[in-house]
Amino acid sequence: MCGGPVPFSGDYATAPATNSSLRTYFNQAVYGTQILDYAIDSIDSNPVQWWLPEPTDEKERKNLQYLTTVVLHRKGDFVLPVTVEIIFEDGTHQREHWDGVDRWIRFDYTRNTRVRSAEIDPDHTVLLDKNLFNNSYTVEPHKLATRKLTNLWVSFAQLLSQLVTWIV
Repeated sequence: MCGGPVPFSGDYATAPATNSSLRTYFNQAVYGTQILDYAIDSIDSNPVQWWLPEPTDEKERKNLQYLTTVVLHRKGDFVLPVTVEIIFEDGTHQREHWDGVDRWIRFDYTRNTRVRSAEIDPDHTVLLDKNLFNNSYTVEPHKLATRKLTNLWVSFAQLLSQLVTWIV
């Protein structure tokens, strides 16, 4: 095949799963130069009645409704359906499927709990993604990575000071 890449026809995301042709996938992945990169742009959980003060009673706090918004973004030109898993603070999981045709999509939920995290492709089946670091987002950062880097830095500083002391 000569003459450059075949343009994307746009029917991959709407094609049925059975008896479908993989032509549009191969046009993007093999013959084309499209880049596959999906990202989670933002996660937000706010009380539905944001103008009211937050309740101090535990029973009222459990009945408080939150509007959760998760925004996904297709950064590259490669169109591929993906799955996103949203995890809430009460432990419930919500899986959504996105065809990826639009540049971005927003999922809105109204629940009695806030969002904890979201992850694109939780089963790790899409290996062509350019940047895997932007496929997940947590509201609360994990302190394990900070502790690990701090311990490595302290160990390095101690080793360096012992080496300097041994030389002098």
